[in-house]
Parts: sequence; structure tokens; C-alpha cells
Amino acid sequence: MKTKIKKAAAPTATHRKILQQNESYRQNQPPSTEIHRAERIRKRRADIPPIHRKIYDRAMQGKSMKSAIKSFCLECCGWQKEEVKLCTSLTCPLYPYRPYKNRANHTSEGLSFGVESKNSGEGGL
Repeated sequence: MKTKIKKAAAPTATHRKILQQNESYRQNQPPSTEIHRAERIRKRRADIPPIHRKIYDRAMQGKSMKSAIKSFCLECCGWQKEEVKLCTSLTCPLYPYRPYKNRANHTSEGLSFGVESKNSGEGGL
């Protein structure tokens, strides 16, 4: 009796572009590294909420720094746009470039750092 071998799902065109994007990287690495990288990308992409995969794909193609920053910030904040907007990681190198920030939070004296700073001048403990 013949057994059927289950084939892995074929990668999408975008996924293929990601895997082929960096020719110089691939040429200078042993084949095992290339295979390992492709597998890591596939696994990471599978863990990303479907609504944000397009941003990740653009970032991994190496054509959009904006998408790379957006993808990184979203991943850091648990894929929540509102959390990126309220980010308080002031020492992060991407903090000044983070997406979804409120333009209204910028004041003439500097930046307002979200919810924590709204009550800073009021009486307290």
C-alpha cells in the first residue's frame, strides 16, 4: 500500500521575494545558513497576526525602512498599535521614529510622554 507524502504549503510570491532578497548575503553563507534563515523567517511570520504580515513582508524585502521600524515597534509592543503610540521606552533608538504617535503630544517645550505625564503636575502622595 502506498503512503501519501504530505507536501508543505507552497510559499507565496511575497514570501519567495523575502527569501531571495539579499543575494550577497546568500552567496557568502554556507547553504545550511540560508536554509536555517529561511526556516526562521517562515516560523516568525507564522507567529505574526495576519493583519500585520504585509508590513513584515515589506520590511524583510529590504525596500522599506519605514515598514521595518513599524514591524519592530509592533512586535515589541505585542502587535498593539495603541501600545506603540504610548511607548515609554525612551532609551530605544527607534523611539523618535516610532509609528502611530500622536502629533498632538509634541509641545513647544518638548515631548509629552503619554499617560504617565498627564498627572505629573497634580498633587499626589
